Amino acid sequence: MQLALLAKRTRGSTVQGSLILRLGDAQTLRGKKHAAALTAAMLLRGAQGLTRQQIADRLDALKAQLDISGQDGIVTVAFETRRDQLSEMLDLLRTILRAPSFPAAEFEQLRSQWLTALEVERSQPESLAGRALARHDNPYPKGDVRYAESLDEQLAAIKALRFAELQAFHRAFYGAAHAQLALIGDFDAPAVTGQVKRLFGDWRARQAVARIPTPFRAHTGEQIRLAAPDKANAFFVARLRLPLRDDSPDAAALAIASRVLGGGSLKSRLADRLRHQEGLSYDVGAFLQLNAYEANSLMGLYAIYAPGNLERLQRGLNEELARFVRDGITEQELQDARSGLLEAARIARTQDGALSPARSPRSSTSSATCTSPSPRKPACRSSPSKTSTPPSADTSTPHTSSRSSPATSPHPPPSAAGRAHPEA
Repeated sequence: MQLALLAKRTRGSTVQGSLILRLGDAQTLRGKKHAAALTAAMLLRGAQGLTRQQIADRLDALKAQLDISGQDGIVTVAFETRRDQLSEMLDLLRTILRAPSFPAAEFEQLRSQWLTALEVERSQPESLAGRALARHDNPYPKGDVRYAESLDEQLAAIKALRFAELQAFHRAFYGAAHAQLALIGDFDAPAVTGQVKRLFGDWRARQAVARIPTPFRAHTGEQIRLAAPDKANAFFVARLRLPLRDDSPDAAALAIASRVLGGGSLKSRLADRLRHQEGLSYDVGAFLQLNAYEANSLMGLYAIYAPGNLERLQRGLNEELARFVRDGITEQELQDARSGLLEAARIARTQDGALSPARSPRSSTSSATCTSPSPRKPACRSSPSKTSTPPSADTSTPHTSSRSSPATSPHPPPSAAGRAHPEA
């Protein structure tokens, strides 16, 4: 296990922790996507003689918070406690991670909750659009963890899952040899290092671990309209794959471009035009996800609007994109965007809960949203001329994908939206 420790005095002697477990590889995880997700969700529902309620009571006694989630070969553990309780918290974490009891009744309850949540998606426009985007031109075969299932495929797979598969998955895939633990707060670093070694040093998975690649590939453009009856509003989302990483020379310009176009809350070009001036959209914006590992990033647009305004909305979006490419941005827009990104970074760096995952070595094959500059995301170094035309970003229809449907939620789905997960 790799450790990233930052010991410092904190208000209330608090300690923030982030633990990442890496499981298997693309081959060994084939057909086990849902077993992996449910296994992670079951960890807090019973372990070594402790029931779900007893675990919750123990966390309350330790004045601690704990969250565990898993997806596609990554298990993420986030926790908060205090200096005096950290040792006991780590002991409890060891029990939960290494000795889960997987109560059968809890498994059936969790699966039922997951299936119910998925059925609700049939009438949720944002979920429909997100799943359609994830499935569009997906190159991976069924069973691969990178394959995007239809809703019916996902429901059938979860219904077919057997209780024993979770126990077998945990025995084969869980271990700490490739894990990363980051701690920030008031603690004794040498003591923690020794305890972590005792608790997890001999915990090794049976299956080998390798990062699951997601290489760039050019996608064919397409427009699809999805029906969602009885919804008052409509939802539009479009995305463009970009062959660059978060440390690309073009990444800073793209971060600025996304901020100017639609990343600045209610103040952006798209918001000014489509919300404030023309009143076409209740919420509109842009998003950028920069991949930390491979040259495979994502830029997109989203909007909520009245169903009868789709043609005007698309015309406004296209005109603003064309104006951006033709005229570039002003010095004031550059300064405002740069200041916004830097301020977001400054605020994040004052919050230990936000810093802790960042100190852990890069923990996921999925793309990370670019919201603040860092040594690998130098959004503070750009110029109006460089930001005028987003490098490598062709905004013509043949290279973009878009979906529109009635919607109720203002937030854009990520590139892999539509993958619902059980609540732990």
